[in-house]
Formats: sequence, C-alpha cells, structure tokens
Amino acid sequence: MRTRRVVVVAFFILATAALAQKDQFPLIAKVVSSDTQKVQTGSSTSTTTAMPGTIWEHPQHTTTTHYANTITVTAEIENMVYGLASPQLIDPGEYPASIDKSTVRLLLKDKNGKEKTVKLHVLSVAAKQDQPAAPK
Repeated sequence: MRTRRVVVVAFFILATAALAQKDQFPLIAKVVSSDTQKVQTGSSTSTTTAMPGTIWEHPQHTTTTHYANTITVTAEIENMVYGLASPQLIDPGEYPASIDKSTVRLLLKDKNGKEKTVKLHVLSVAAKQDQPAAPK
C-alpha cells in the first residue's frame, strides 16, 4: 500500500515537472534564418604622425577599426518579426519560445536529443507584413 502511494506521488511529480516545462515556453517561434555577420565592436585606435621632410609638417591620421563576428537570428513570433543576437547558429524551424523584456528564450534539442534553453537578445522588432494574394 505504501509503495503504491510512493509510485503515485512520483508520477504526479514527474507529470507536474513536464507540464511546468511546457508552461515556460507558451509561444511558438518560427526561425526563418540564422547567419553570421561581421560588425564593428565600437573600439578603434588612432595615431597621428607628422610627415617629415616637408616645410609644413602635415599631420597624418591612421585609424584602425575593430570588428567581431555576431550571429543574427530572424524569427517570427505572434505576428512580429524579431531580429535576435544568438550565441549559436539555429536551424530554421519551429521551436517553443518565451519572451521576457529584451530576451527571447528558445527550447532546442542538442545532438543527443536532450532539451536545452538558449537565450537570445532582442535587437529589433517589427510587425509582420502580410503578403497580398496573387491575382487569379
């Protein structure tokens, strides 16, 4: 009798955990594209040198701008198109999602089929444009 109660309680705990996981991701995100871009990091170095051998020493400026690679994901969530900064490339498809302020969380599966959460930073949001119907 006691083991039956333990089994029933364990079943309810596991079922509740599974339902709670689904409740954390109430939305569906349709990932349209994922690509790598080279963008400025905002830092640059500048040096000033004088041209020797001239009567008037004209200063020469040399500026080096630094770049970094970022991964940008485009996803459609509830009639909105989101531009997201991602830590990894994400294959196009539909994923369970949630939105919290400027963060979108996606529930992905790794190569072993294990679920993992990926946090993406919102870069831009735009209303989805409906395509007009083709004339007949």
